[in-house]
Amino acid sequence: MNLNNLLNVLFGRTGLRLEVDKEARKFILITAGASLSTWNIAFELGVWGEIFYARLFSIWVLTLAVVLSIFFLPQKRARFSLLGKFVLAFPTGWLLLTLVNERMVQLDALESMLYAVGIFIAFLCLPYLIYVLVSLLDEEPLALERRLYMSMILIVSIVGLTGFFIGLNHHLFLTCQDFALSGEYLPENCVKS
Repeated sequence: MNLNNLLNVLFGRTGLRLEVDKEARKFILITAGASLSTWNIAFELGVWGEIFYARLFSIWVLTLAVVLSIFFLPQKRARFSLLGKFVLAFPTGWLLLTLVNERMVQLDALESMLYAVGIFIAFLCLPYLIYVLVSLLDEEPLALERRLYMSMILIVSIVGLTGFFIGLNHHLFLTCQDFALSGEYLPENCVKS
Protein backbone atom coordinates (compact mmCIF):
# COMPACT_ATOMS: atom_id res chain seq x y z
CA MET A 1 0.00 0.00 0.00
CA ASN A 2 1.48 3.37 -0.98
CA LEU A 3 1.31 6.51 1.14
CA ASN A 4 -1.50 8.07 -0.89
CA ASN A 5 -3.69 4.97 -0.40
CA LEU A 6 -2.89 4.88 3.31
CA LEU A 7 -3.81 8.56 3.75
CA ASN A 8 -7.02 8.00 1.80
CA VAL A 9 -7.92 5.08 4.07
CA LEU A 10 -7.11 7.08 7.21
CA PHE A 11 -8.69 10.40 6.29
CA GLY A 12 -10.78 10.01 3.14
CA ARG A 13 -13.19 7.53 4.62
CA THR A 14 -13.47 9.09 8.06
CA GLY A 15 -15.05 12.39 7.11
CA LEU A 16 -11.71 14.20 7.40
CA ARG A 17 -11.27 14.44 3.63
CA LEU A 18 -10.13 17.88 2.50
CA GLU A 19 -11.28 19.54 -0.71
CA VAL A 20 -9.80 23.00 -1.25
CA ASP A 21 -9.79 25.05 -4.47
CA LYS A 22 -6.61 26.73 -5.74
CA GLU A 23 -7.37 30.20 -4.37
CA ALA A 24 -8.34 28.85 -0.94
CA ARG A 25 -5.19 26.68 -0.87
CA LYS A 26 -3.06 29.74 -1.67
CA PHE A 27 -4.84 31.79 1.00
CA ILE A 28 -4.37 29.12 3.68
CA LEU A 29 -0.69 28.45 2.87
CA ILE A 30 0.35 32.12 2.75
CA THR A 31 -1.65 32.93 5.88
CA ALA A 32 -0.21 29.98 7.82
CA GLY A 33 3.40 30.69 6.79
CA ALA A 34 3.15 34.41 7.49
CA SER A 35 1.38 33.75 10.81
CA LEU A 36 4.08 31.36 12.02
CA SER A 37 6.85 33.83 11.22
CA THR A 38 4.91 36.70 12.77
CA TRP A 39 4.11 34.70 15.92
CA ASN A 40 7.77 33.84 16.56
CA ILE A 41 8.97 37.41 16.16
CA ALA A 42 6.09 38.92 18.17
CA PHE A 43 6.49 36.38 21.00
CA GLU A 44 10.22 37.17 21.32
CA LEU A 45 9.48 40.88 21.35
CA GLY A 46 6.86 40.33 24.04
CA VAL A 47 9.03 38.18 26.31
CA TRP A 48 12.47 39.72 25.91
CA GLY A 49 11.82 43.04 24.15
CA GLU A 50 14.03 42.05 21.21
CA ILE A 51 14.33 39.67 18.30
CA PHE A 52 17.01 37.01 18.83
CA TYR A 53 19.82 36.54 16.36
CA ALA A 54 18.65 33.04 15.36
CA ARG A 55 15.43 34.47 13.90
CA LEU A 56 17.32 37.18 12.00
CA PHE A 57 19.89 34.63 10.81
CA SER A 58 17.08 32.44 9.46
CA ILE A 59 15.81 35.38 7.42
CA TRP A 60 19.37 36.12 6.30
CA VAL A 61 20.04 32.54 5.16
CA LEU A 62 16.86 32.41 3.09
CA THR A 63 17.44 35.83 1.51
CA LEU A 64 21.08 34.96 0.79
CA ALA A 65 20.06 31.72 -0.91
CA VAL A 66 17.56 33.59 -3.10
CA VAL A 67 20.05 36.39 -3.94
CA LEU A 68 22.78 33.90 -4.86
CA SER A 69 20.30 31.89 -6.92
CA ILE A 70 19.35 35.05 -8.83
CA PHE A 71 23.04 35.75 -9.41
CA PHE A 72 23.65 32.30 -10.93
CA LEU A 73 20.55 32.21 -13.13
CA PRO A 74 20.43 33.99 -16.48
CA GLN A 75 18.35 37.17 -16.22
CA LYS A 76 15.81 35.85 -18.72
CA ARG A 77 15.04 32.96 -16.34
CA ALA A 78 14.65 34.97 -13.11
CA ARG A 79 13.75 38.66 -13.21
CA PHE A 80 13.80 40.66 -10.00
CA SER A 81 13.50 44.42 -9.81
CA LEU A 82 16.45 46.40 -8.48
CA LEU A 83 14.36 47.28 -5.40
CA GLY A 84 13.53 43.59 -4.89
CA LYS A 85 17.21 42.65 -5.06
CA PHE A 86 18.01 45.45 -2.60
CA VAL A 87 15.38 44.26 -0.11
CA LEU A 88 16.68 40.68 -0.37
CA ALA A 89 20.32 41.83 0.00
CA PHE A 90 19.49 44.08 2.97
CA PRO A 91 19.94 41.36 5.65
CA THR A 92 23.44 40.61 4.30
CA GLY A 93 24.36 44.30 4.57
CA TRP A 94 22.98 44.33 8.13
CA LEU A 95 25.05 41.28 9.04
CA LEU A 96 28.25 42.79 7.63
CA LEU A 97 27.68 46.11 9.43
CA THR A 98 27.02 44.23 12.67
CA LEU A 99 30.27 42.30 12.24
CA VAL A 100 32.23 45.50 11.58
CA ASN A 101 30.68 47.25 14.59
CA GLU A 102 31.10 44.34 17.01
CA ARG A 103 34.69 43.50 16.04
CA MET A 104 36.21 46.81 14.95
CA VAL A 105 34.31 50.03 15.60
CA GLN A 106 32.08 49.34 18.64
CA LEU A 107 29.97 52.50 18.44
CA ASP A 108 26.90 52.55 20.70
CA ALA A 109 25.03 54.77 18.22
CA LEU A 110 25.72 52.29 15.42
CA GLU A 111 24.58 49.43 17.65
CA SER A 112 21.25 51.18 18.28
CA MET A 113 20.84 51.80 14.57
CA LEU A 114 21.66 48.17 13.80
CA TYR A 115 19.03 47.03 16.30
CA ALA A 116 16.44 49.20 14.53
CA VAL A 117 17.59 47.80 11.19
CA GLY A 118 17.12 44.28 12.60
CA ILE A 119 13.50 45.13 13.42
CA PHE A 120 13.14 46.59 9.92
CA ILE A 121 14.49 43.38 8.42
CA ALA A 122 12.01 41.30 10.36
CA PHE A 123 9.01 43.40 9.38
CA LEU A 124 9.87 44.33 5.77
CA CYS A 125 12.24 41.72 4.40
CA LEU A 126 10.39 38.75 5.87
CA PRO A 127 7.02 39.55 4.22
CA TYR A 128 8.78 40.18 0.90
CA LEU A 129 10.76 36.96 1.28
CA ILE A 130 7.52 35.03 1.93
CA TYR A 131 6.04 36.69 -1.17
CA VAL A 132 9.08 35.67 -3.27
CA LEU A 133 9.06 32.07 -2.04
CA VAL A 134 5.31 31.70 -2.58
CA SER A 135 5.72 33.29 -6.04
CA LEU A 136 8.02 30.44 -6.94
CA LEU A 137 5.10 28.05 -6.38
CA ASP A 138 2.42 30.21 -7.98
CA GLU A 139 2.93 32.91 -10.61
CA GLU A 140 0.44 35.24 -8.95
CA PRO A 141 0.59 34.52 -5.23
CA LEU A 142 -1.39 37.55 -4.14
CA ALA A 143 -4.03 37.27 -6.85
CA LEU A 144 -6.70 36.72 -4.23
CA GLU A 145 -10.14 38.19 -3.85
CA ARG A 146 -9.87 41.48 -1.97
CA ARG A 147 -11.85 39.98 0.92
CA LEU A 148 -9.39 37.07 1.25
CA TYR A 149 -6.39 39.39 1.00
CA MET A 150 -7.76 41.64 3.75
CA SER A 151 -8.67 38.56 5.82
CA MET A 152 -5.10 37.31 5.48
CA ILE A 153 -3.70 40.62 6.76
CA LEU A 154 -6.20 40.59 9.62
CA ILE A 155 -5.41 36.98 10.61
CA VAL A 156 -1.63 37.55 10.54
CA SER A 157 -2.07 40.74 12.58
CA ILE A 158 -4.23 38.95 15.15
CA VAL A 159 -1.68 36.13 15.42
CA GLY A 160 1.14 38.68 15.81
CA LEU A 161 -0.69 40.64 18.50
CA THR A 162 -1.60 37.39 20.28
CA GLY A 163 2.05 36.28 20.17
CA PHE A 164 3.18 39.61 21.59
CA PHE A 165 0.48 39.52 24.31
CA ILE A 166 1.33 35.94 25.32
CA GLY A 167 5.04 36.80 25.26
CA LEU A 168 4.45 39.88 27.40
CA ASN A 169 2.33 37.81 29.81
CA HIS A 170 4.32 34.58 29.51
CA HIS A 171 4.12 34.11 33.28
CA LEU A 172 0.43 33.23 32.82
CA PHE A 173 1.16 30.55 30.22
CA LEU A 174 4.69 29.23 30.80
CA THR A 175 7.08 28.43 33.62
CA CYS A 176 10.84 28.82 33.93
CA GLN A 177 11.10 25.10 33.27
CA ASP A 178 9.32 25.51 29.91
CA PHE A 179 11.92 28.07 28.83
CA ALA A 180 14.80 25.97 30.19
CA LEU A 181 13.63 22.77 28.47
CA SER A 182 13.39 24.54 25.14
CA GLY A 183 16.90 25.94 25.55
CA GLU A 184 15.68 29.51 25.80
CA TYR A 185 17.09 32.24 27.99
CA LEU A 186 15.06 32.48 31.22
CA PRO A 187 13.12 35.74 31.43
CA GLU A 188 13.59 37.61 34.73
CA ASN A 189 9.91 37.33 35.62
CA CYS A 190 9.33 33.68 34.69
CA VAL A 191 7.30 31.59 37.13
CA LYS A 192 9.21 28.91 39.01
CA SER A 193 7.50 25.54 38.65
